[in-house]
Amino acid sequence: TSGSTGKPKGVMLSHKNIISNIKAIISMVPVNYRHRVASFLPLSHIFERMVIYTYIGLGAKIYFIQNPTEIIKGVQDIKPDFITSVPRILEKIHNEINLQVRKSNSLNRWIVRHALKVGEKKRKGVLKNMRFSFSLWLADLLVYRRWRKILGGKIKGIIVGAASMQEHIARLYSTAGIPVREGYGLTET
Repeated sequence: TSGSTGKPKGVMLSHKNIISNIKAIISMVPVNYRHRVASFLPLSHIFERMVIYTYIGLGAKIYFIQNPTEIIKGVQDIKPDFITSVPRILEKIHNEINLQVRKSNSLNRWIVRHALKVGEKKRKGVLKNMRFSFSLWLADLLVYRRWRKILGGKIKGIIVGAASMQEHIARLYSTAGIPVREGYGLTET
């Protein structure tokens, strides 16, 4: 373990431990043989290794991004359906989006803020009418679609692990049509 809960320590994991974890999550991961997945975390990381084994078991096509500084370029080339990540990478993407919004003109800032408000209403299940449906469509057209394009344009979900995900950031991705699923690693259990 990294030592985030105290002194770093090692844990012996058996094949049975890993297979048990894969069996427990396989029905919750909506991946199949038609999907492309991108991997950029080190395979020495048990979360990534377990997810890779799951992808193999489901028959997904796995693409490895070797250079961690080229993740965005890699996913744009690969156009994955799913990626695995650590929360910190999603936080960095979130921070970059915020930086770009702050640098943009006041109209663009208003459009993004409005899109986030519409997305929040959608998430909370606010009564939907024609005006709301139009606002949601417009938010998707002007904002969310662009965010999905940054992640390759075909992204259906992100699986995160290794640390806790900030709830507001997970909601932001889900609002943009990119559901985030949190994993909990074998080492902790």
